[in-house]
Amino acid sequence: MTRTRIVLATAVGSNAGIACELRVVEDTGRKWRKRFRHDGLPDLVDRPRNGRPRVFPAAVVAEVKALACELPTRAGAPLSR
Repeated sequence: MTRTRIVLATAVGSNAGIACELRVVEDTGRKWRKRFRHDGLPDLVDRPRNGRPRVFPAAVVAEVKALACELPTRAGAPLSR
């Protein structure tokens, strides 16, 4: 959503003005304006990143986080656990 706002604000402002208004770093505004100018709307999505692929799907990660945040008494476990 921020990327879209940056591109829309391009018509009326400078990098510094857009950055101040949208509370982003000026380089961020410059980057998204340049990418939009180069390839248009499809280029506003994330590009593939380098690095190791995810081991667990997002749903599994969310379930583990929810379990970790749950009080032990709700799971029938002692508080010391």
